[in-house]
Amino acid sequence: MRELTLLCLLAIPVGLHAQDNPVPIDTVRAVMAIEQRMDEVDMLPIGAVFAKMEGREEAVRLWPDSALPSGETERYELYVNPDGSVAGMGIYPVSTHPGVLESSCHYFDAQGNTVSVWWRMKWQVSGCTDTLAVETRYVYFAPPTNTLLEYATLKDARGNKLDAAACKFPDIERHFDAYYHRDILLIFKGIPEN
Repeated sequence: MRELTLLCLLAIPVGLHAQDNPVPIDTVRAVMAIEQRMDEVDMLPIGAVFAKMEGREEAVRLWPDSALPSGETERYELYVNPDGSVAGMGIYPVSTHPGVLESSCHYFDAQGNTVSVWWRMKWQVSGCTDTLAVETRYVYFAPPTNTLLEYATLKDARGNKLDAAACKFPDIERHFDAYYHRDILLIFKGIPEN
């Protein structure tokens, strides 16, 4: 199970209101199912890679061993289910800040609903480690479009926990966009169908 900073939150039953009728959610079971899906997607093959180019609405498909296009602003890796449908999407923006790398990943269920998203930032010169500092923020959704759990981790490149108070974070603007459905994300990123 992924490391949770506040494990006690998992033991609290969450009630959602659907037309004034509370529907209890077993948060422990929901988190376990989400993390199982994340692990499954992480093991799937990359079915396609696209690049977002300056001045273009539609992303460009990259073929294996193709040269990197100039003007690339973001790269997308699509992880595919055995049936060919998109199970997850990694997003890798081209860094505009020296020593800082950002990425994110959306994970989808069989119906295309987003079950979780993480955003990761790796940076040098953090003041709290002699390796890269790595901050990862997670959001889990259950049922679809409802935020079930949010947490963050801060580690060095070797996986050791870091003290956030001792770290110097990059002074950059960050975005934590979550798209509730696979189709919305693909449309927004300009990835053509098929």
